[in-house]
Amino acid sequence: MLRSLFTHIRAHFVGYIALFVALGGTAYAAAPFLSGSGTAKFGRLSMQAGPVVPDTPMQTVLSIDGLGDVLMYCTADDLNPTLGGFAFKNTTTARIFVGLSSRGSLQPGETAIIGWPGTGGTAIGSITSDFDKPDRTAIVALSGHTEGTTCFGNVQLIEQPQ
Repeated sequence: MLRSLFTHIRAHFVGYIALFVALGGTAYAAAPFLSGSGTAKFGRLSMQAGPVVPDTPMQTVLSIDGLGDVLMYCTADDLNPTLGGFAFKNTTTARIFVGLSSRGSLQPGETAIIGWPGTGGTAIGSITSDFDKPDRTAIVALSGHTEGTTCFGNVQLIEQPQ
């Protein structure tokens, strides 16, 4: 039995080293959040579908201190079924970085679609104040679906304190 254990470890040594490094890096990155210094927030919103227009109305689901607002929209018309989605608006005076839907940077006042454009879906990502040296970070999970002409959205996040 002991011999087969050593054989297994020897055959998979590089894999165990890679696993140790990956888990160690994750633990290091998550430490500020796990030490009690992070803040969890939850937002839930349901809204009736409105017409598809160039400036589709959006409602704030949740605000992230020092970064911006997570918004939700819901549209429908005679040609399209009810469709919903999330957007993020940079409410700061500086550029921020949005790691949802491969978005990239977002300028002050700019709004971008970040997830669930359709009848249902989920997205997870991060929003940071600076790509190289962030002083504000939030990990965001989005989920939404439609029923009839109503859109339902949930936002959960953990944000680093200011």
